Amino acid sequence: MKRAVLKSLGLLALIPIVIWVVLQLLPEKPIVERLIDPDTRLKAYHELWRETGLSESDVWDPIRAYPNFRLNHEKIRIHPVRLSPDPDSPEFYIILRNSLIQINFPDAPWTSFSRLFSSDAWAIYLTAKRHDAAAPEMAPLNPNRYPRNFTISLVTPDGRLLDDELPFEGNNVVGEGEYLFDINGDGLAERVETTNYGVGRGVQGLNVRQVVEGKHRQKLLLRVIINSDESKTKLPEWSYHVVDLDGDDIYEIQIGPGDITSIKPEVTFRWNAATKTYDSDSGKVGAHFSVLPSTEKQRGDFWKLLKKFQNEGKWEYPFDAKNE
Repeated sequence: MKRAVLKSLGLLALIPIVIWVVLQLLPEKPIVERLIDPDTRLKAYHELWRETGLSESDVWDPIRAYPNFRLNHEKIRIHPVRLSPDPDSPEFYIILRNSLIQINFPDAPWTSFSRLFSSDAWAIYLTAKRHDAAAPEMAPLNPNRYPRNFTISLVTPDGRLLDDELPFEGNNVVGEGEYLFDINGDGLAERVETTNYGVGRGVQGLNVRQVVEGKHRQKLLLRVIINSDESKTKLPEWSYHVVDLDGDDIYEIQIGPGDITSIKPEVTFRWNAATKTYDSDSGKVGAHFSVLPSTEKQRGDFWKLLKKFQNEGKWEYPFDAKNE
């Protein structure tokens, strides 16, 4: 009797192992399907991310394990995009994940000798609020500002992660307050962001970028200087917003004094579908803004141009006194 009971218990103990083995042998869904599914997205993304050089060079090794990876991630978003205006072109996928993943969650106490015996380290680790890794459903990109920074990755139609071939030429963090969606109605995703350039005491440029098919590199549609620390006057800083002024689903870009929450528009850039450029009734230069070249050839000499303008004093307000 006793042997029979022990044998039965042994068989019961084997059941979970058998189930685990069977599950491991079952064919998995294609990686793209698992990325789209909110329940399997984080695990699928982690598998792709582990295969890239970026995962090894950007973060310390322990976080590459999935349990740590999960602790350090909030909701990973996925959005279908096209890299060609052809409506029959294959869909790529933009993945947005929280950036700086190595510092988003306290280090485990057992990862170093000093923390292992630190009551403070244990208290912080045990009481820290875990990130909610539950993912939202896949959805088109929307015209809202982003509430915080996200790292942008691009996934091919067959499920390859292009983190070793970064979209937007490596400038792949959409920042707090920036935009990423089809702004000009051409079927492609554009990104509107500001960049601070270390020329003189600094200038700030507003840029509209687009991922280009084949190279997965950016195409610059608009670059305009909106602020300069070279000013010898006390003028308010300018900011920008993106808004559909006439309800045609083609968005305008407005710049003017104020921050992102209280801009007073003074200049409006509208998309010209014929020339594929942004035009403004205010021209290319004003007292507080200056549109810079954005073609491939001219962009190669961009830093030389910034230095040239600095030497000529063209970053002193009013811009239009010297930039015409």
